[in-house]
Amino acid sequence: MPKLIKSFNNSIVLILIVYCQTAISIEQKLDPKYGNGQSTKFIDAMYGRSPDITDAELQAIEKSIPPRITSRFFIRFGANNCTSSVSKVVNTSVQTATLTAKVVNGNQITSSKYGVELAFGYRWDKLSLELEALATEDTRFDKNPLFSNQPGTLTSIVKAQGVFVNAYYDFISLMAFRAFVGLGAGAGINRTNSNFSGNPVSTGISFTRRRVAGAYNLVLGCKINLASQLFINGAFRYTNFAGFGNIKTIATSNVEWRDELQNLHLEGQHSIYGISIGLTHIFI
Repeated sequence: MPKLIKSFNNSIVLILIVYCQTAISIEQKLDPKYGNGQSTKFIDAMYGRSPDITDAELQAIEKSIPPRITSRFFIRFGANNCTSSVSKVVNTSVQTATLTAKVVNGNQITSSKYGVELAFGYRWDKLSLELEALATEDTRFDKNPLFSNQPGTLTSIVKAQGVFVNAYYDFISLMAFRAFVGLGAGAGINRTNSNFSGNPVSTGISFTRRRVAGAYNLVLGCKINLASQLFINGAFRYTNFAGFGNIKTIATSNVEWRDELQNLHLEGQHSIYGISIGLTHIFI
């Protein structure tokens, strides 16, 4: 019996020796960049200290890490679907008979008007500054009757474009999500193509007027990082194309309907409000 136990113990020792030699041989054949959890090479590779990582591998790792986007130029393309409002239309005609007439409901709202936006700017960590060009779809302003106390019919198209300098501040700034508020000021170009018939002209007149007025933007929105250099933007915007008065005359209203003799002369305001969606590309 003691000989049997001794033989069994010797067998166990032999098995352990063979197992250890096999494990050592396998470890030596492993890729030196990985090894096992107890090897120094494995730990160095995990922390980027391994001398076995080539320059090409290091460059591949660096390219896979998105850069921190601060202090960069950018370009933004956008489109909006807004409600267009012609409002505060007042009668400023020089003809006495017409001047005493009041415009019937000087506000007119037309929904689902589209616009396009193009901007180029520069961003810092949480602050962005851009130059934006905005063009909108035409809005109709038709009135029949135009005045409350005398006959008259007006059919017109209101066109508006604008150039703005906008500033944005990111009040929420996460890795892939930013929420921002924006404010802008610039010039609004308001143009009307109109036809009027009735007193004080019975045969009808057609006229086109254009005014350049101070304008402003208010924006609240967010953007999501789709890739290291690409954001998708969504925002609510309000734009008043005649918010600061006529640049030359500092008038309070700046969309104009007027014939050359000012037998008919109306003034009003034009604004849009709605949703804007776009893409921003960051230059690196």
